[in-house]
Amino acid sequence: MANNFYGSICLTDIPKSLITTGRNGKKYLNVVVNERREVGQYGQTHYIKAYARKDAVPPGTNLYIGELKPSEYGNDGLANNGGLANNGGLAKQSTNEQPSLPMPPEDDLPF
Repeated sequence: MANNFYGSICLTDIPKSLITTGRNGKKYLNVVVNERREVGQYGQTHYIKAYARKDAVPPGTNLYIGELKPSEYGNDGLANNGGLANNGGLAKQSTNEQPSLPMPPEDDLPF
């Protein structure tokens, strides 16, 4: 069984020069996820970096954009004790119907 992790990324820390546009017109950022040498203060075991060749970014550019820690929930979204996962306040519904989320404005992202 695969391990699940959760965390967040800081959108304002993403180097805008590393965002590419695909043939489909969508924006992409290549990332790398690595295991930390030591567990962080809040239980983080992995970190996320924007991926770039060393010669593609100026020295001193921050490529670290987030951290991850092991999830308390299994692959099915249920907590180990059988409870529902807390996914942003939306409970997993008993039907196959997924809750709809409001769409953010087109210019809501910082890039």
